[in-house]
Amino acid sequence: MVQVDGTLYLDTVPFLYAALVIVDTKSSETEKVTGTILEVNSNTNSLLLTPDTETVCGVAVDQITVGYSSETDFFTVVIDEPVTITPGDSETLEPGQYVGLSISCIPPVYSAETIIIINEQSP
Repeated sequence: MVQVDGTLYLDTVPFLYAALVIVDTKSSETEKVTGTILEVNSNTNSLLLTPDTETVCGVAVDQITVGYSSETDFFTVVIDEPVTITPGDSETLEPGQYVGLSISCIPPVYSAETIIIINEQSP
């Protein structure tokens, strides 16, 4: 579960100014993973990720395949002054992007509940 304290602006491009973001990591069935996207496959609604850690859901991995669906929440976080969070969709995924994910721990294809694209440059 994610709780956000901020202000949502609904303009031509909606965005959220967030002062506080709380991520509940208590669920043992899900794990938070960060890493770099290697490939995006829109035919299978999946991405190939190189995670920052050596293990994901207790399994040693170099790369993982993560599936997404219409139920997956997509966001882009632009780290600038101020930090902005905008909703997105699978069309915003590209190889080379750094992402944070909340995934279910059921291999071989992990399923993403949330995908957050982290952009450290101004839009």
